[in-house]
Amino acid sequence: MISTPSASSLHIGLAPCRHGRVADNRLGGPHTYTGTTMRQAHRGRGIGQEHFNLAASHLVEALGAAGVPDETINQITGLIGPLAQEIVSRTDS
Repeated sequence: MISTPSASSLHIGLAPCRHGRVADNRLGGPHTYTGTTMRQAHRGRGIGQEHFNLAASHLVEALGAAGVPDETINQITGLIGPLAQEIVSRTDS
């Protein structure tokens, strides 16, 4: 698990929602996500790579604004980036 005070508080803030459980699980946290797979949850939504990139850039901006160190942000994006293979379904973007 990525262990900085900022990342820990991120887990606490997101824990009540499904996205928080997914993020916690992907970042090595203590919660196990047993819901729908990423591929199933995003199937048929027409999500293109540009949508994924935009969401990722918002995440990076939010983490930076929250004072999360660049090294931790890089670790997080390194773990989240591969999810594009499961989320992006539209290839004509």
